[in-house]
Amino acid sequence: MNRPKPLITRSPAVRRDLERNCTKRRVQGLTLIEVMVAVSILAVIATISYQTLSITIASKDVVEAKLKEMARVDRAWLLLETDLKNNLSYERKQMLGPGSGELILPLLIERNGDYSMVLLRGGHPNPMNFPRSELIRVGYRLQDETLWRDVWYNLGSVDQDEARQQKIVDGVESFEISVLSDRANSFSSGPWLDSWTLKDQSNSKMPLALKITIKLEGYEEISRLYSLLRGE
Repeated sequence: MNRPKPLITRSPAVRRDLERNCTKRRVQGLTLIEVMVAVSILAVIATISYQTLSITIASKDVVEAKLKEMARVDRAWLLLETDLKNNLSYERKQMLGPGSGELILPLLIERNGDYSMVLLRGGHPNPMNFPRSELIRVGYRLQDETLWRDVWYNLGSVDQDEARQQKIVDGVESFEISVLSDRANSFSSGPWLDSWTLKDQSNSKMPLALKITIKLEGYEEISRLYSLLRGE
């Protein structure tokens, strides 16, 4: 009859050593090389993320600056369009104040003058119904690469010191106005003139059209064509 083999018994000291070895294997962490590799990978990921974020922020700033610049130019075009839309097509005499009896022309354009364009316009808002005329005189001038819009409530004056001066846009390299003569056959053939003065208005009070060109620093030239009503 076979007898069962006795179980192998270990001393308490041996059992403690075995348990200590198993615990060490369970709690063993990463080696120094593994930690350095992990840190290197995280550093590469952080660098790429930072560069991507920097490029995104820089692009956003450039786009916002360009949009802000174009918004200022659009404001200039809007003011020009509004003034020309309300431009009178006939001369007027100054009735009161300095220069009484003098003839006020509806439009004056000089390429090399103090003002590139001076016009007489109506439609000036009067929401409070003050006892005043709706007519004003408006002048555009380029000074120190800044485009200004001056407004005179005294129609007989073109003195810069008496005007309400409005800064429209800066960084303007050139502001030019060409005039389509009333003798022109078409827009393409012209003739286009550099000025429109009293001499040019002897037979016709208004030209057929204006071509306004604005050149901003860092941008290409922008031109717009405005058709005008013929004066009767």
